[in-house]
Amino acid sequence: FLTSLILALSLASSIQAHSAIISAFGTGNTRGTALGIRANTPRNAGNGAAQADTTIIRGNTGCGSTVAGGPNNIPQGIAAALNSGIAQVQAGGTLTMTVQIVNGDGRGPFNCAVDTTATGNNFQTIQMSQNSNAGNAPAPVTIQATLPANLACTGTSGGATGICLVKCTQSAGFGGCVPV
Repeated sequence: FLTSLILALSLASSIQAHSAIISAFGTGNTRGTALGIRANTPRNAGNGAAQADTTIIRGNTGCGSTVAGGPNNIPQGIAAALNSGIAQVQAGGTLTMTVQIVNGDGRGPFNCAVDTTATGNNFQTIQMSQNSNAGNAPAPVTIQATLPANLACTGTSGGATGICLVKCTQSAGFGGCVPV
């Protein structure tokens, strides 16, 4: 019984660890978001409603899922992002992201990786130039990832070319994938 109780409590605490990438920008004025982000999600509620579009990512591939939308479909998510705008980046440049920390367990530090094929299958770790493990929830924090100097985005969506995915997560797997 004690083992089951400890397991249940540890799972409950990890389920409540939420954060979401609600804004991302690079060298241009266009701002994007992570896949699965919904504009009408209350950001300062600190409860279940605020967690609806937080992404949980397990493993090295894919872009995870949200409670509100289920699995993040990468091709559909990129197509939708292209309609609303994606962050413009350049090789060696910086991607600046606003991460909404829903509760204290959703804090960083964050690790980021880039998939130059934008398929979610080929992520390579990139350096963080600004990270955060602070922040009182609910609150936004800023993180920055430095893109490789030899970055060559080869992903496509519809007629668009030159797309990459940047995935950022913290230790519990919360974060998201940002098309750039």
